[in-house]
Amino acid sequence: MQKSNIYEVSRPKLEEVEGIRRNPHDFSGADRININTGQNTSGATSGTGWNFTNGVLTITNDGTYIIEGTNMPTTNQVVVQSGVTAYILLSGVNINTSATPDTCAFDMFGATVDLYLEGNNNLTSGDSRAGLEVRDGSTLNITSMAGDGSPNGTLNASGGFLAAGIGGWGFDLYSLRNGRSGTITIYGGTITAIGDQGGAGIGGGDTGYYGGIGSQDGGGTITINGGIITAIGGGSGGAGIGSGYYADYPNNYPFNPNIISDDGTVITINGGTITAIGGSVVNESGAGIGGGGRSSSGTITINTRANINATAGTSGTPPAEAIGHGAYSNVSDVTYVSTPLTSTVYEDKYNPLSEIIEFYNANGVFTVRDPQTITIYQGDGESTSVTLYGDDTMLDVSKKINDAIAFSLEQSVYVNNTNQFCTISDGTENTSESVYKKVPVYSDTVYNDDGTIKEPSVLIGYKTYATLLVRSAIPGADGELHFSGDEDVLQALGLNTIQQSRESEFTVTVYDAHNGNMINSPQQVSGSVIYGAITDNIDVKFNPLANINVSWNENTKSYNFSQISDPYTTIVHIANNETVLQVGANEQEDLTIRLGNMSASALGLDGILVISRETAARAITRLDAAITKVSKQRALLGAYQNRLEHTVTNLTTASTNTTAAESRIRDADMSKEMLNFTRLQILMQSGTSMLAQANQLPQTVIGLIRG
Repeated sequence: MQKSNIYEVSRPKLEEVEGIRRNPHDFSGADRININTGQNTSGATSGTGWNFTNGVLTITNDGTYIIEGTNMPTTNQVVVQSGVTAYILLSGVNINTSATPDTCAFDMFGATVDLYLEGNNNLTSGDSRAGLEVRDGSTLNITSMAGDGSPNGTLNASGGFLAAGIGGWGFDLYSLRNGRSGTITIYGGTITAIGDQGGAGIGGGDTGYYGGIGSQDGGGTITINGGIITAIGGGSGGAGIGSGYYADYPNNYPFNPNIISDDGTVITINGGTITAIGGSVVNESGAGIGGGGRSSSGTITINTRANINATAGTSGTPPAEAIGHGAYSNVSDVTYVSTPLTSTVYEDKYNPLSEIIEFYNANGVFTVRDPQTITIYQGDGESTSVTLYGDDTMLDVSKKINDAIAFSLEQSVYVNNTNQFCTISDGTENTSESVYKKVPVYSDTVYNDDGTIKEPSVLIGYKTYATLLVRSAIPGADGELHFSGDEDVLQALGLNTIQQSRESEFTVTVYDAHNGNMINSPQQVSGSVIYGAITDNIDVKFNPLANINVSWNENTKSYNFSQISDPYTTIVHIANNETVLQVGANEQEDLTIRLGNMSASALGLDGILVISRETAARAITRLDAAITKVSKQRALLGAYQNRLEHTVTNLTTASTNTTAAESRIRDADMSKEMLNFTRLQILMQSGTSMLAQANQLPQTVIGLIRG
């Protein structure tokens, strides 16, 4: 089994309150149910753990479900049965049952639901029912599909008459309902919750002085860790976040307007951007955050990092508080903290880079003031890049690097989980995630004037330093990842190798494809190159994941590399590229020239990197080997050249001698011919001279006679 490469980005600043993060949920393979039609993608109206009957989609078993819509209104409802634990992705759902009293758009009484938001979603219920009903005994967690803290994914929930937007239902005179909310935790998304006539925006319903039998009817347990939240209480005293109107029936019956309820609501706000507005009619005002009309605040803890705008209703004596009790009450229990010291803390990974001190250099200049591009080099020579912006969060950085490795470098083709190439460690012990570093936090020691200890330091919690983990799904040097970019930005990311790569080991046997004969007996090969297995002059490079299966192990938080049982086979076609030159007059007087492949890939230089001291040092060996190969090839070329030059010289001499012999045989002897020509010319001239003299003698005799 081969371990994957893991790189650490040291983050001594990724802080947040323990419990405000959840691991992302995998919805791949979940049944996709269209709420408008009640059918899944196959057209069925029922499936594993769900059924759709008479306009109601009922989740009957634990599981993962995708409920999607067309953003067009429907009166079909969603019900999660009591005792069920469900992971539900809500995408483009628009349910409106307001025209029918006592009908709920999304009811999860007694269930536990992790709700993920994608796109725009609207839930509107009929009279006395909450838009998203979370009654006492139910647990709801809400976040964006894009991640905790992200504002992506919206939910608008409106309760009917007397009910909360998200939380408890309202009373009627026949069932004497308990309007107390269950446990609601919000991690992310953009959420607007509106109560009606005394119902809280988020929290309890309006039980009036009828109330529920034997139980306080307050806001339950409400925790907000992130997201953009708007909560508006209904008139007649619904709190924006907290209790509905007059939350304590059993302790005040028959109705006595002078008795103020203490409803036991617990509200904790750790982060996010919150707008909370209490409802108001004459003398019945609710707090922005806290008590409803005639109700105390419950217990409220607010972290000062949260961005809160709270407004109370305007009627009542004493008036309701923005954060605290409702009208007619004067009981408030509100605590403000800068950091909850009893919890493990991390820096909020949703803060922009501009709020993280590591991204400021020694001169105090923000290193991502201008967009910064980081290039990611893969060991096989492939590369890609990501661009960071000042308003990016560490979660954004993680996703950008993850997607670059998964899709640009195409490592996603090897694995079935494409979200683990770059993650933010969750600190799981005995796994790659355990690179978290826990540091105990102690309170200050208090001394008396005489130097003795008055109050010793005590352990009040832990600070945990998180890391950004970068993994490769390709084993060995081919899968190693290297980063290049602005020095200050890389220093801020603090890239360190925390697990070295290791080459895969293969057993390779080579056969002749024509006759099946074994050319090379089985041999062990480390890495993805076979050297000299076929001939000394041929190396074969193959896929480093040949015969290897890669899978994500959630327990160990790492990629597992395992052998596939069936052998991996391939056929290598070797084409003869020798050049044969005929250099003589006879058969087999020839010269064979063999030219090796001198390309960068053949020399092993296509993936060479010199972006760090380590990669540059490793490149020296590869460069030396490449130089040796080139030198050998040049020596061979020189030998070929010398032999060809010698052959050319010999052929030139032979050609000269042959021409001379032919000339001697076929051509005239110019000296002899010139001698003969001269002789004949002299004879001819002598004859002419003698003839001239012979002609002169008769002329002389005639002259004498005449004379």
